Amino acid sequence: MRRRKAFNRMIPLIVSVLIVLFFLIPYKSVLSFSFQNTSKVITYIPVDMRGESFQIKFTHTIHLSDVLETYSIDSDHKIHQTEFMFEDFNVGMPSNAYGDEKFVEKDGKYYITNMDRVHSYLDIKIAQTIPYHVVIYEGEEHSLLDFIEPGTWTRLQSKKINLWQLLRGVNMLEQR
Repeated sequence: MRRRKAFNRMIPLIVSVLIVLFFLIPYKSVLSFSFQNTSKVITYIPVDMRGESFQIKFTHTIHLSDVLETYSIDSDHKIHQTEFMFEDFNVGMPSNAYGDEKFVEKDGKYYITNMDRVHSYLDIKIAQTIPYHVVIYEGEEHSLLDFIEPGTWTRLQSKKINLWQLLRGVNMLEQR
């Protein structure tokens, strides 16, 4: 009888611990945009970790032409840059391909293909003067300006987040 009473007293504690763990254990794979070097998620895109790809398109603030970067995500949450497209040879643009990369000119645009530059994260500064940053995922464009103020430095990272972070952040795909 005493054991049963002791166990009954522990049930609320066990349930409380399980609820806390449910909210705090990272389980959902996302592309997250966080404030600077913090874990505070601003917005995210839920992803499937089997070779997902996405693109970032922005207007270069010096020569005011479009730049398109293509990335894929591996199962270790690393971000692989696979292609780079730009329209002008100016400050901040590459001048050549390296290693096994290929430099191609097509329809007035320049491409570096066959890239495999690996990143744990990407730091992105949302420009104040010419703020145009778009994430292209599954063929849909999502403007970062709908979620992030111009002038903000964000960290784009592939990672798992917990239920608390999911509830506090904004799912880009649900904001259409």
